[in-house]
Amino acid sequence: MGLFPDLFSLCTNPEETVAEVWSIHGWNIVFRRHLNDWEIGRVAELLHVLNGFNGLSAEKDSIIWKHSRDGSLSVNKLYIKEVNEYIQVVNLALGSRFGGTRCQPR
Repeated sequence: MGLFPDLFSLCTNPEETVAEVWSIHGWNIVFRRHLNDWEIGRVAELLHVLNGFNGLSAEKDSIIWKHSRDGSLSVNKLYIKEVNEYIQVVNLALGSRFGGTRCQPR
């Protein structure tokens, strides 16, 4: 609903999922009424955004952690990420106060 609230309010079933409105033949978005001339441009914008969609895969949805090469989250990976961010903050603070002193991870 965030990008196109005007079109969202016109949909016959705003709770439909992507899987329900997309097929290999294209998008099947149904509106409650005929669109006005000024709304056609908004639909064109929506379809342009949706054009970047590559389709559905047969595999089940999963969550991927973007800070890991393999997409998995572990306590160790989270710890390393947090320590590295902390070191960056310390380096910024020390660099401005002590002329370039740097903190290094062990």
